Amino acid sequence: MFIDGEPVIAQCPLEPGQKDKNCYLSYERLIIATSWRKNRFNLNEIIELSFKHKLLLLPLVVGGILAPFSLIAIFNDVINLWLMLILFMSGSLLIYYGFEGRNTLSITTTLKEYDYFINTPSQNLKAFLKFVMKIRDQKGEPRYYLAIASEIDNNTGSVFNFEKEVELFENPPQREKATIFVLEPLRSGVQVIYRTRDNGEVTPFVTGKISKDDLIPFTEENHSNL
Repeated sequence: MFIDGEPVIAQCPLEPGQKDKNCYLSYERLIIATSWRKNRFNLNEIIELSFKHKLLLLPLVVGGILAPFSLIAIFNDVINLWLMLILFMSGSLLIYYGFEGRNTLSITTTLKEYDYFINTPSQNLKAFLKFVMKIRDQKGEPRYYLAIASEIDNNTGSVFNFEKEVELFENPPQREKATIFVLEPLRSGVQVIYRTRDNGEVTPFVTGKISKDDLIPFTEENHSNL
């Protein structure tokens, strides 16, 4: 998959179930795409990715104007009483809504902070952002471990073709009758997919075709050299 001509190595919806709000990760950038715009953030300019709860300034300002002025008008019997009561209630609701606030995905860069309003941060989005920061911190060298059954490993082709999603591990797994490989998604261009298990744990997976050249056989002897 490509976006703006760049290969996408991982993606995640900004809001579950909303296909028009997505996060994409390329080799160099984090891209937040909504139905009306795309924002591109260079990884080397990202300082922090976090979730925050923020007040809504516009409702606070408008409500802060409507409520007191309508109340003054009521006490001074200046304008229609019912109209002023409606404006007072509307202003009070706006103040409440502003103080209630919204959750945001906040992207702090070397230039400024960007906020994207969301409902509740999903586990998938949290895992995706963790992956983004891992790539940034490791300067494009994220690493996962892949366990492949020995009977698959014995085929003579140059490509592994996984019809089902295969789990990735952050540490070498202990698996009998399996060969452990090291996979670096950035170097190979393999796209990482995140799935939430029934227990809430978020796990990275890959699927489709992976060249054998992109998989480094893992042994305890060469572990320190990888």
